[in-house]
Amino acid sequence: MARRVTTPPGMAGIVRYYEEENSVFRIKPEHVVFLAVGLVVLEVVLYLLF
Repeated sequence: MARRVTTPPGMAGIVRYYEEENSVFRIKPEHVVFLAVGLVVLEVVLYLLF
């Protein structure tokens, strides 16, 4: 017979992330978007030139 596993009512489906980040390399989401757009533009320009 299968055993039923329950979670506390206040913690079901909640993931807690730490507020403090101990990362040496930080990058903002805006930089990722600009990099992706820049790569797409570069690829289109290279495609049109060659």
